[in-house]
Amino acid sequence: MNVPNELLVKFKPRASYREMEATLRKVRGRRIQRSRNLGIDRIHVRCNIVSAWKILFSHKAVAFVEPNWILRTGFVPNDPLFPTQYGMRQIRAPRAWNVTQGRMAVAVAIVDTGVQWDHPDLAAKILPGFNFVANDINTNDDNGHGTHVAGIAAAITNNRQGVAGTAPKVGILPVKVLNQNGVGTLFDVARGIVFAANMGARVINLSLGGPVRTNTLRDAVNHAWQEGAVVVAAAGNNGTNLRQYPAAFRRAITVAATNASDRRASFSNFGKWVDVAAPGVRIMSTYIGSRYVRLSGTSMAAPHVSGLAALLAGQRRNNVRIRRVIQRFANRIPGTGTFWTFGRINANRSVRSRRSK
Repeated sequence: MNVPNELLVKFKPRASYREMEATLRKVRGRRIQRSRNLGIDRIHVRCNIVSAWKILFSHKAVAFVEPNWILRTGFVPNDPLFPTQYGMRQIRAPRAWNVTQGRMAVAVAIVDTGVQWDHPDLAAKILPGFNFVANDINTNDDNGHGTHVAGIAAAITNNRQGVAGTAPKVGILPVKVLNQNGVGTLFDVARGIVFAANMGARVINLSLGGPVRTNTLRDAVNHAWQEGAVVVAAAGNNGTNLRQYPAAFRRAITVAATNASDRRASFSNFGKWVDVAAPGVRIMSTYIGSRYVRLSGTSMAAPHVSGLAALLAGQRRNNVRIRRVIQRFANRIPGTGTFWTFGRINANRSVRSRRSK
């Protein structure tokens, strides 16, 4: 599904402004927004969108054109009764915390529905972000998904309340790209990724996606990687080997979900295109209204990996080494080599691997 009558167009570097405007006139197109970092224009066309796409696609001045696709959150709601965080034990986080709990100078960007700014388990570490849905600085969560993801990655720990986060002492950069229904456009998600990277986020969590491989999202992920960020993305909840994006891009760490028995969650996408697995079934975390609930999904698995990446970033490792360490020191649980390539993450082994290359 895409935004009606909207296309994303990237012109070739040598195209002049006059040539670009003349090209848009052919499809009765009007430039709505532009991402300077990506060189991509959001265009509204006043003719048939398929015809407009064909005209632009074949034009010599155009590098690529694609619909402004809709992306969505990827969680499966569940009953929030049992409060035990088995996931932290499963990935050996408590033992990892004896080595490092992260540093506030390291920021994890939650590119999602926003984060509740005054949640007692998050408030002290939330950094100024941006809302690309409303184009303002109000990044408060009106859905709940982003707040839940943020808590898994980096909730305040050892504070006599709530839950523990995978990286207890790192900062949280909220970037709102999805609305109250958990839905956002390709253009806004891409801008959010670029914003997070440009703000210096060392880790970017993407618990969202869709089945369409787009150049816009690829360019955004590549930009983040080139800026030194680790990009972590949820594999999706179709229960098939269907590739999801941005997870399937080469520069992203793709995350499948496991259950309390260390087996693949029934809903989790899988395949050799998936890098690692992490707990994603009935995960207790922070939620809007200063509450705590259980949710399931690869959306919940991804922030376990983002938290681990943040711990490693706090040890002053670059994104190349972080990715390599997470993959190399994962546990080869059943399904490794079939459902995912490297195994289920192990925080303890990873943070103790100071000499690994």
